[in-house]
Amino acid sequence: MTTIKQKNTTSAMNDDTKPLFAKDYNVYINHTDAGGIVYHANHLVFFENCRRDWFTKLGLNGYFCRLTVVKYSILS
Repeated sequence: MTTIKQKNTTSAMNDDTKPLFAKDYNVYINHTDAGGIVYHANHLVFFENCRRDWFTKLGLNGYFCRLTVVKYSILS
């Protein structure tokens, strides 16, 4: 049986190296291949979840964060 010991990295950081946003995510067996490596497409899922959670922490609607595009037509 393998025991994983997590170390507290936030206590060793000073204000200069502190990340803008940090959150822990669980990696489940369905995210990995037979060798236990995270499947490459799931990296995008984790990235999107992190982006959404960061925007939510900032008070933005991170799930539907879109720019308004205005189209102009020139009539001659």
